[in-house]
This record gives sequence, C-alpha cells and structure tokens, in this order.
Amino acid sequence: MEVEAGQVTASTVQVDRPDVIFILGMLPRTGTNHLADLFELHQDVAVLKPVFEDHLVRFSPLLTAYVEEVSRHWSSEWEVPLDEPANLLAEIGGGVVRWIRAPFPGKTVVTKMPRVENVGRFFDLFPNCGLVILTRDGRSVVESGVRSFNWPYEFAFRMWNNAAEEVLRFREAHEDHPRLVILRYEDLIDDEGSVMARLFAAFGLDPEGFSRAALEELPVRGSSLLADSGALHWQPVARPEGFDPRQRWESWDRHLHRRFNAIAGAAQQDLGYSVESTPGSDSVLERAVSLRGAASARWREFKSSLRRMRRVVVGTWW
Repeated sequence: MEVEAGQVTASTVQVDRPDVIFILGMLPRTGTNHLADLFELHQDVAVLKPVFEDHLVRFSPLLTAYVEEVSRHWSSEWEVPLDEPANLLAEIGGGVVRWIRAPFPGKTVVTKMPRVENVGRFFDLFPNCGLVILTRDGRSVVESGVRSFNWPYEFAFRMWNNAAEEVLRFREAHEDHPRLVILRYEDLIDDEGSVMARLFAAFGLDPEGFSRAALEELPVRGSSLLADSGALHWQPVARPEGFDPRQRWESWDRHLHRRFNAIAGAAQQDLGYSVESTPGSDSVLERAVSLRGAASARWREFKSSLRRMRRVVVGTWW
C-alpha cells in the first residue's frame, strides 16, 4: 500500500506488530536516515546500531544461491515436499531477524539501507517483517548525490532509473501486501507527524507511543547542504531556517532536464512525480557531452557488474 499525504490508506487487513521493519531507500540521498530517526521517537521502537546500513537485502542472492545449491542435491527419491526450499530460505531469514532483534528485547527494530537492489526477494526471506520503500523525486536525488558524492549526472540518472524500475516491478507484484508501505519522501517531510502516525498504525504500533514533542526538535543529518559548505557528515545538526530539501534541482538547465527525461522520465512519472517540459533540442556540444557521459556511465556500470559477479562466484563456489 502507499501512504500518501492527506489521506489514510491503512490496509483493511489487521497486521500484527512485526519484530523488524526494514527501510529501503531507492538510493543514498532518499531520506532513510531521517525516517529511521522518526521511527526512533516511538517508545516501542529501536533502530539497529552500530550497523547503520545493513546490506541484508542487497546481497540476498548469496542466500538464495545457497538454498538452490543445497536443494539441488536432494534426491528425487526422497520425495522432499516442493515447498521445502522456500521453507529453508524463510528459516534462514528468520535467523537474520533474530540477529537483528537480539540487542533490543521487546522492541520492534528498524533497520535501513539506501538501496533497493534485489528487493524482489524480500518477502521470500522475511515473510513476517514490515517493509517501507522510500521514494524521492529523481531530480532531487541526483542533484543531492552530485553535491554530496560527486556523482556524474549521466551515471546518477541511470542509477536512479534502475532503482525506480525495480521499485515499480516490486509494487506491481506486491501492491496489496499488508506488510508493505511505499512512501514518498516529499509526503513525509510535508507532514511528518501525520504520516508517521499512519505508518505506526499500518505496522500495529500504537500511534500514542510517538513523541510529537521530540519531533519538533529533530535535527538534520547528512543533508547535501552540508556538502555545499564543504563539511558533509552524518552527525545531527539543528535544522536550518527555511530548510526545504524538495527541489535541489532548481538550478538545472534545459539540457540536464532533457537528459533526465530521456533516461528516467517514464519511471519518474510512473512513481507519481512530474517532469519539466523541455522544448527545443540540445546543441552539438551538449549532445557530445551527453555521449561522453553516457559512455562513462555504461563503463562504470560494467565494472560494477563484474565486481558483483566476482563476489557471487567467489562466495558460492569452491
């Protein structure tokens, strides 16, 4: 389900309070730290620390490959039930959940990761956990990543589009799942108190356990505004006057909008965000810059794919 600003969209299915709630952001700069800080203002919630980014879903193919390899060696003569590999995978996920919960008895534990890679495997591993997928306007994510981490624009456009398409596939497959909430970062910051109340209700947490007084004093962590001053860090700082992270891309020229629209515009709109109209066409120089940037982005993606393949091969074959 989606939690939208201004309306209650709680599932009609009664959901028991999960032991663990995962927050997955599309990419870094999507707001996972802020949402975890908001969850932590609830008396019945703890946030996993000092593992600040868990990588658990991101590398879940290693676990599914393990189950596939193990079950492949089960003889057909044993008549093992067909659902036994799925049961084994869920039990492995249950062990991960027990590891997350161990330091926080009696609490619902929130754990986070600013990546949605392999989210399609989530409910196979963690069928009884809650999942919040945090989306954000691709233009803001890109510009924030450029300022914070020196991402090249073309590479950032492609990264965001890949993440958006993964979210859209997952939404289509699990839209009515009672333990899934897809939340827009923009809706969250528009009305944090109301959106959090709906999130707590969606996951069986008493909204009255949330400290609205503490919400008023909640600081900012890791904003790209800090990078602008040359001092990016994730320590809490007082929220600047007039702080508004929604339109980091206001300074973009038509060329940047055209490139974003060409690469990620369809996914941007499918997630409910707008795109800028860009009449006209790029100059010869702008097209050359785009071609060079696209080639560099594809090369970075290729190298990243090789690294992932190496991890999988080394980690699962011996």
